[in-house]
Amino acid sequence: MKKSIVVHIIEVTPHPTEKVTNFDIRIDKEEAERILRSFGYRRNFDIMCKEYGDDDEWVGLCPEDLDSETGKLPENYQTFEIWYN
Repeated sequence: MKKSIVVHIIEVTPHPTEKVTNFDIRIDKEEAERILRSFGYRRNFDIMCKEYGDDDEWVGLCPEDLDSETGKLPENYQTFEIWYN
């Protein structure tokens, strides 16, 4: 069973096996999609994706990055973290 934590009043489930690679909290793809769908811009932290940018840099995601039909992120996006503002 995954344990959840509260981040700036939003309940978040950290990635169950992977440690943080860069900053704050590692999450899996499904959790990133859920937060983007449920909270949009109403959150005080960034959801970052390692595969989004060029040159292996982390880039922040927004609700518009979700596919409008499926509500999912592209398949090649696999590494996600929550970074505090």
